[in-house]
Amino acid sequence: MRYTEAEWLGLYVNAIANAPLFVGVALVFSFALSVNGETTNAILFLGSNIVLMLIVGALKITTHVGRPQNRLIDAPLQAFPSGHAAASMFLTFTIPYFTFPKSISIALTLLVIGIIATFLVAMSRLVLNVHTRLQVMAGLLLGVLVPAIMVLYHDELTQMLHFSQKAFLGY
Repeated sequence: MRYTEAEWLGLYVNAIANAPLFVGVALVFSFALSVNGETTNAILFLGSNIVLMLIVGALKITTHVGRPQNRLIDAPLQAFPSGHAAASMFLTFTIPYFTFPKSISIALTLLVIGIIATFLVAMSRLVLNVHTRLQVMAGLLLGVLVPAIMVLYHDELTQMLHFSQKAFLGY
């Protein structure tokens, strides 16, 4: 089969931006937060990541929306919403959020890199015909909503974590 340049780029991005990469980035970033004494933020980051993946999984299971017929790669699972788009958007906003207090320039650089990467991931899903526009947009929206809720309730979640840590560990 002969691919266009856009399809080759889509295949390349798809090969790189996969579930193990997203999980690996999340684990490494959580570890970095924890090592820097930000255990609470590490737990909030990982917890909101898990919540996002559970929501995406639940929607895929309950909606039973299939993939487009003429896709260029094999993707056997349900398609709504795009988990790739959701995970990419999640990382785009949460990593700079937790980096911002330390260095605004690093946070802004990470945000720009994340936006470019998310655009490439979203476009690869469309070019490869693995998702429809609606499925990608829903994934992007979820990838923004879960971190937004975490940011809005950051103080309350932090207090709950400190309370449960004291109750569990006894100090």
